Amino acid sequence: MTRPAPRTIRELPFRHRAVLALLPSHVRDEHERELLLSITDEGARPSWLALVADVLRAAPAAHGDIWRQDLRHAVRQIRRSPGFALIAIVTLSLGLGGNLTFFTLVDGVLFQPLPWAAEDRLVSVSEENIPRNQRNFGVSAANFRDYTRDTSLFRAATAFQVRPATMRAGESHERVITAAVSGAFFNVFLERPRLGRRLDPSDDVVGGNAVVVSEAFHTRFLGGDPAAIDRDIEIDGQRLRVVGVMPRSFAFPSASVEIWRPLAMPESEWQRRGARYLRVVVRLRDDASVSMAAQSLSRIAASLSASHPDTNTDWTVLVRDLRSAGVDSARAQLYLIWAAGALVLLVAVANVAGLFIARAVTRQREFAVRGALGARTGRVARQVLTEALVLTVVGTAVGLAIAAVGLSWIRIAAAGVIPRISEVALGWRSAGVSFGIAVVAAMALSAVAVPTMQRIDLWGALGGGRGGVSPGRWRLLRAIVAGEVALACFVLIGASLVTRSLRSIFDQPMGFEPAGVTTFRVEAPFRFRTDQPLDRLMAELGPDQRRVVNAFDALLGTINELPGVLSSGAINRIPLSGNFWVTSVDLADRPSAAREDREQVWVRPVTPGYLETMGTRLLRGRAVEQSDRAGAERVVVIDEAFASRVWGASDPVGRHLILDGPPDLDNRARIVGVVESVHMNRLDAELNGAMYVPFAQSFEGFFPNWGLDLVVRGSGNTMGDPAQMAQVRRLVRTYLPDAVMFNVSTMNDVVAASIADRRFQNLVLGLFSALSLLLAAVGVGGALTLIVRERQKELAIRQALGARAARVWWDVQARGLSVAGAGALAGAMIALGGAKVFSSLVYGIPVRDPLSFLLAPLSLCVATFVAVGIPATRAIRISPISALRET
Repeated sequence: MTRPAPRTIRELPFRHRAVLALLPSHVRDEHERELLLSITDEGARPSWLALVADVLRAAPAAHGDIWRQDLRHAVRQIRRSPGFALIAIVTLSLGLGGNLTFFTLVDGVLFQPLPWAAEDRLVSVSEENIPRNQRNFGVSAANFRDYTRDTSLFRAATAFQVRPATMRAGESHERVITAAVSGAFFNVFLERPRLGRRLDPSDDVVGGNAVVVSEAFHTRFLGGDPAAIDRDIEIDGQRLRVVGVMPRSFAFPSASVEIWRPLAMPESEWQRRGARYLRVVVRLRDDASVSMAAQSLSRIAASLSASHPDTNTDWTVLVRDLRSAGVDSARAQLYLIWAAGALVLLVAVANVAGLFIARAVTRQREFAVRGALGARTGRVARQVLTEALVLTVVGTAVGLAIAAVGLSWIRIAAAGVIPRISEVALGWRSAGVSFGIAVVAAMALSAVAVPTMQRIDLWGALGGGRGGVSPGRWRLLRAIVAGEVALACFVLIGASLVTRSLRSIFDQPMGFEPAGVTTFRVEAPFRFRTDQPLDRLMAELGPDQRRVVNAFDALLGTINELPGVLSSGAINRIPLSGNFWVTSVDLADRPSAAREDREQVWVRPVTPGYLETMGTRLLRGRAVEQSDRAGAERVVVIDEAFASRVWGASDPVGRHLILDGPPDLDNRARIVGVVESVHMNRLDAELNGAMYVPFAQSFEGFFPNWGLDLVVRGSGNTMGDPAQMAQVRRLVRTYLPDAVMFNVSTMNDVVAASIADRRFQNLVLGLFSALSLLLAAVGVGGALTLIVRERQKELAIRQALGARAARVWWDVQARGLSVAGAGALAGAMIALGGAKVFSSLVYGIPVRDPLSFLLAPLSLCVATFVAVGIPATRAIRISPISALRET
């Protein structure tokens, strides 16, 4: 039986329908008869391949015509409503700009590869003692040898230490940063020199004098002369020979390192296990992985813990790829800030979504007429999508410009806070993410507007019925706005926690009075002696060290005589300057059974007058005095945290400590005083206890080549006077002619720099929270503006029948506050349930801080009250006669 000829395209076989689906729907509708005849006509029926070829030729042009029409229509619609377009573009650009800024930052810092060959093979090795909360420590020399003895996993391994040094440059001296590296250092990184050769294992011997310099050093000190290879330079009084120049692209361990010199330690130092000051990087073999290396080194660490309990009990090894190890300190901070930026972007998209719903409602008459004339919902939806795409593309372009400016600002604001910050820049990946966000945002915006166009009542839209916003559409709009407020509330709570934590940090006792104190560092050159073990160098002063001690004493005495100077002193490291010099001590009256049971304490050599200059209060006993000289009884001053931890309420003055040092020396020191506790590392770090030792009895905690931080308390802005500082520099050259003076700053600046990361968090989250607060308030106000416009007939009749203006005003406000209140409550509940997200941001206050959880919703409600005031005022100014006439 012959099958009847198909009367519509839907009756065609599937393969024909699939091919014709490539054509625009209006082309299929308008030319349905011709298409059916061409396919079913026996005489003119084309082959299957010919049909496919015809459709593929015609479809792009047909779709192109439609997109051009839609684009022209979208531009006309935007030009008719410039206010709507401007608000949408500004909102999207702000949200996209902030999000792209931190996406680019996270991508550049955490995910971009390191600039070295086969960087995925580079692994960082460190040690940590979890029970003592000593994390990411260095590796001792003896442990390094044991870890790298098995070469089945490692192609090369190196240990290194960053050391500041003093270089003679003509008649003056310059401070340079050097890296003392073991012989395989450049074999690990596979980096070729720009000139000359690299260091190799044969250079890493005691007495070796070969060094490799950076390109910046070569340009600055050697004039960029290619013949500078084999030229001698003087570092810390030692003549060294330049054998190579590294390219500018090589910057490890940091960009500040200008000289790589051999580690060149004596064999006695390679036997030490307790001094963990070396950093270790290894290059894995091609068939090895990070997890395999971690398992192998963990087994070695466990074996060392058993065989060397005095130095290795509870110490484990931490193995990470070098990229992750370098950015671990900033990882959580970057993710949290990026998450805040993403939430602000969602707030922005939700805000514009509300605008699109309002816009769709105001265009119901247009959509109704077009539907009555035969336009399909899909065709109209395509035009709405095109309009949304135009707005989001423009918003994305502006957002990229904002991101470029934002990254420039961040590179300045986060310098020294975020690693690899100088490498971050906008690239193709950021542009691709921007385009993807634009497309997704456009689809989301059109998706919320399209339902408003469906099932439009033509009679109502043209004024013959109710029209306006249906209850379903109002519920959708209210849900979007409430979600926007909830997201904003979440960001505001996080910003409030950061702000209150920062205030808590500054409000706590610091242990010193920074106001009026100027600090600077003075380092005198000192040749690192390799003829004695390191522990003996730390315990006994040689002639060179005694000369430095006397020179510092004379320098401080002269500074005290300068006009306006109240007092001065010196310390090996000023408070808040970093994690330097933690040592172990024992109690003379109850010695520990094992070395690992000794007390851990910060150690700070100080001169007489330092504690008084810093304003650190003496609680018991006395401070360091001039009589505490070399050859006199060894004494220490401890802080309150150490005294409380070890002796509780008992008075420790007069008791003795056994200090770390060579066993053949008398390492006993008498406690002569107790002072208030000082934050040595960071203001938001725990107080673990500290002891101060007289500089003239210097032992562990001081090497002359590491210098001293001088502190000077003056009246008014005495040390801020350039002439006064110039006088101080002349005095330094007089008493220490081969020393360098640098890091001149006030203690207030030191305090601010110590928590620069938290200040950066506070600044960024504050900006995000202000933006989300503004967007949320605008979103609620925009929604209420739509409702007032659609209910103006009702409001006019109410006022005509005697309703008081205040009642109408408060009715509008109640609608807005109900939406904002619901959203704020939801956001607070989400934040309450996910409070762990904020744990890394909080210090000194509970993570569920009641004040923060109260202030954020309250701020949103206040902002909403202000924003809704505009449509509420408009509602009471509606003229009943004109409103009834217009509707």
